[in-house]
Amino acid sequence: RDVERSRGLGDVYKRQVPQDATAAEIFEPESDSVFKIASSVGIPAQRLPLVPDRAICAECREELADSTNRRYGYPFISCACCGPRFSIATLAPFDRERTTLASFPPCAACVDEYESLTNRRYHAQTISCRECGPQLKWLDAQGIASGEPDASRQDPMAVAVSILRGGGVVAIKAVSGFHLVALAANTSALARLGQLKNRHRKPFAVMFPSLDAVHANCHLSSAEAQWLTGPAAPIVLLDIRVDSHFAVAAMGVATGAADNPRVGAMLPACATHLLLLSALAEPVVMTSLNRYGAPLISRNEVAIEQFSSAVDGFLLHDLDIHFAQDDSIVQQVAGRMMVLRRGRGYAPETLNIRGSGQAVAAGAWLKNSVALLQQSQMVVSHQLGDLDSVDVLERQRDLVNTLVASPATVTLLEELHPDMAAPFKQNPDQDRFSQEGFSEVMPVQHHVAHASAVKLEHGVDEPHLAIVWDGLGYGADGSWWGGECFEMIDREPRHRGQFRPFLLPGGVAAVRQNSRVALSLLFQVDDERRLAVFSKQLAENQQSLHGIRQLLEKQLASPICSSAGRFIEGCASLLGLVHQNEFEGDAASALQYAAERADRKARLPPLSWQRVDEQWQLDWRPLVQAVAQTPWQKVPVERAALAIHKRLAEAIVEITERLAFSVVTLSGGCFQNRLLVELVKQAAERRNIHCYWPQRFSPNDSSIALGQIAYHLDQRQTRE
Repeated sequence: RDVERSRGLGDVYKRQVPQDATAAEIFEPESDSVFKIASSVGIPAQRLPLVPDRAICAECREELADSTNRRYGYPFISCACCGPRFSIATLAPFDRERTTLASFPPCAACVDEYESLTNRRYHAQTISCRECGPQLKWLDAQGIASGEPDASRQDPMAVAVSILRGGGVVAIKAVSGFHLVALAANTSALARLGQLKNRHRKPFAVMFPSLDAVHANCHLSSAEAQWLTGPAAPIVLLDIRVDSHFAVAAMGVATGAADNPRVGAMLPACATHLLLLSALAEPVVMTSLNRYGAPLISRNEVAIEQFSSAVDGFLLHDLDIHFAQDDSIVQQVAGRMMVLRRGRGYAPETLNIRGSGQAVAAGAWLKNSVALLQQSQMVVSHQLGDLDSVDVLERQRDLVNTLVASPATVTLLEELHPDMAAPFKQNPDQDRFSQEGFSEVMPVQHHVAHASAVKLEHGVDEPHLAIVWDGLGYGADGSWWGGECFEMIDREPRHRGQFRPFLLPGGVAAVRQNSRVALSLLFQVDDERRLAVFSKQLAENQQSLHGIRQLLEKQLASPICSSAGRFIEGCASLLGLVHQNEFEGDAASALQYAAERADRKARLPPLSWQRVDEQWQLDWRPLVQAVAQTPWQKVPVERAALAIHKRLAEAIVEITERLAFSVVTLSGGCFQNRLLVELVKQAAERRNIHCYWPQRFSPNDSSIALGQIAYHLDQRQTRE
């Protein structure tokens, strides 16, 4: 849609566009006397831009609470500045006929508002009301509507509120997907929620009824308050107050573990949630409705099929969700916002960039997202999930179908590992991608993509050192990398160093059971006494430990890796914090929380860089030996955790200086750790080194697609 602005009206339009709108453009007027919104009919086929959902605005909140307003209490209230966008879009540009609202023709009153130049809902594509729009519906635990004579007169929201107050668990459909909901102060309901989700240490998010309620329970900066109340309305990770109003047990369940100092706080982002929280007047735990490893559920029939009898009822509506999205998650790091999960409100993100071309990036296997380059514009999707799930594969295919008009003219960018290449090109049955093919297929090494993503985000043009630390990624030499550094000069990353390699006994089993990594580290430092003591502390059967020892000695089913993430998890096990990951980042988070509780650091030897052939290796053996030999029953574990973090930060600055760089970038999942990033930043500043880290895009694998496009652009410029 083109906006042609007459005198004064352009300024009004500018004021109504949210400040962090990701796709808004003011066009110069063709005349001084006419304001019009031109029809999209007849414009060239355009697949960009797609815009994110927007949280309910202040004006719609007022109308929702105004008993004299015709949209009083209407769960789908929206206007030109707020409401669902991407979640209901079937194609761009965003016109009603290209959304799932197309099946809800507006009534005469809505049409009048839509056509009135002075109305807030002038050409608002999501306009609706109680007479013509979507409706809420209550179904019981079996997914059946009540057969009572007065059931049709029951308020579905009132029924949900009553059941939640009684300690129940309810599945609630919002504008971008389903949530499981329970009162945050009801420990029995939360325990049941944990069983449903098979989560015991992984935290749940808490939705608060108001910003005041967040203040009462969490430490909240002005910036964090702005994020919570902004158009994206993400989950914000906040430190819990010691005097929190929550019951201690309830907060422990909500945050996942007693040693977790933070909670994911959120405010109602849509009218359905606002009505719910206004009626309850107390916080609720809200988590995505899905089975373990599966993506967020968005369809009514799927929710009922998978969770009937498991919950106490379903609060549904009849508006289809085309693109389901998890809630975005952000945190504050060194005074800046860091996006941890890009979802509702932040995605898709459209960027105007230097360079041009046509390419689609398939992203990583875990935390998958996709990205599209179309001339000088790029769009980065939300985090879809892990491609182990068939449902996530289907959603990835649907999204790429929406974005890519003609694959024959597009370059496909994918992971270097052949088993992790773009899956949507590999289905020959009915798939146009495999039938038509792409103009070119270009693999991009996983950690190079990480380094390229942060480089593009911050526009880093000068030569710099890129530190990429994560769990695992397929290396250029065929081994598993994860603790790498690259010289970034002249658009061609040069691999210069990594963590000293070690074995992962049992492969994937060592990713889940990080005590295996601890055993591997001890095995390499050749400390038989500590290996025996640690083995005894694990309280595992001797047969299992003997089997792991055999794997290490014979190097069977034990791939070699240079992973910083696995090393950190191994240290967490050596300190007795977590021996088995319940979720990704479980052990690493425990080490971070322990370090943040420390009164001071323990005395541990530094990590040292050593030349091995043409590469630098970070030797961790003296530190591991010191950790293994310290009696942690006498010395607080927290001090050791802090010392490990500081030694890691110092190692980054040391290699940056050794290679004579004044700029360093950080990327990869390890840098979701706010303490580690802040320690690196502080150490770098003391040496006059400038440090960049991911902020607008996540450090984790959801930014691999962005990095694949960034690397592709660099290569095109090099060739040209």
